[in-house]
Amino acid sequence: MAVDAQAVFHAGGRGRIDLLEYVVRSEQLDALFLLLVAEFQLHPTTAKALALYELFCAWGAPARITLPRLLPPHDVRLTQALAPYVRDARKLDELRGQPADAERSEPPPSLMLAPPKFLFDSLATALLAGSDSPLDRLGHDYDPELTPLENLPGGKMSARQKFFVDFIWTPRIRPRLVAAGFRSIANVA
Repeated sequence: MAVDAQAVFHAGGRGRIDLLEYVVRSEQLDALFLLLVAEFQLHPTTAKALALYELFCAWGAPARITLPRLLPPHDVRLTQALAPYVRDARKLDELRGQPADAERSEPPPSLMLAPPKFLFDSLATALLAGSDSPLDRLGHDYDPELTPLENLPGGKMSARQKFFVDFIWTPRIRPRLVAAGFRSIANVA
């Protein structure tokens, strides 16, 4: 039974949490990236953009998506597009370290300007191209009538999946995404 993963995700509630739980436990990182990009597009912020880039796109990212030709070091367009936001984030961190009454030699960074919601569109389009996109695979593999664990082959996580959840997702990826504003994954895995 094929399911529209995006519809389940956007419907919210327990179905959304279960879908995200399954995606993380089954290490479907391309699908997770696509779902988070859809959430980013609804309310783009600098923190969300930097978290998506650093966790899914940067060289050595812990959840790097499977588009090596469109990511650094092969393609630096996304890195260049994010450069002004990285500079603003660094300036904000520096300003936070100053006392409130300290004189500033320059105005505060313009963090009020959100990054464009289409920032990750080229990556999303590339992931969705073809007949076997990550969301299509997810829709074929996932049964909303089953629990996230029951959806896994054999009804349990493999050693690799347990390692990913325990040592990569829980201590590194999830806290960073939640801090950036992706609240939907706060209790996932």
